[in-house]
Amino acid sequence: MLQALQQFLVQATESFIGLAKVATQPQVNAGTDDTSFVTPKKLRFGFNFAFGTTSMYMTFPSWLGGWIFQGGFYDVAASATATFTLGLAFPTTALFSICHSMTLGMSASYPSGSGSVPVGLNQLSIQNLYSGSSLRFGYIAVGR
Repeated sequence: MLQALQQFLVQATESFIGLAKVATQPQVNAGTDDTSFVTPKKLRFGFNFAFGTTSMYMTFPSWLGGWIFQGGFYDVAASATATFTLGLAFPTTALFSICHSMTLGMSASYPSGSGSVPVGLNQLSIQNLYSGSSLRFGYIAVGR
């Protein structure tokens, strides 16, 4: 009986049933250990999201590149530049952002504004080039 059990008291592999240990979070993040298994909690570590009425963000764990995507809406007064704080600061780098006027009824004679610029790791600046009224802008910002 003991001899029959001893065959399973070795390290499991893809082709052999055996014992396996649970990977630590640093092992999961490094992605180099091929002898431990990952639990759902460790697999999800670092993935987070929040969806609000005017802003949202989604973060990915370091083993998926550590990307952070943020987006939302912001109103900018006529002929003004608005700098506002993002819902989540980027830990290391704000890579780029884009924006577009969300105001309905736009036509060729109705300018929609201009682009957005990351300001540091936690702010975004949007310029409304239209002098007729304030505009609501939708934005997406990407960083790590």
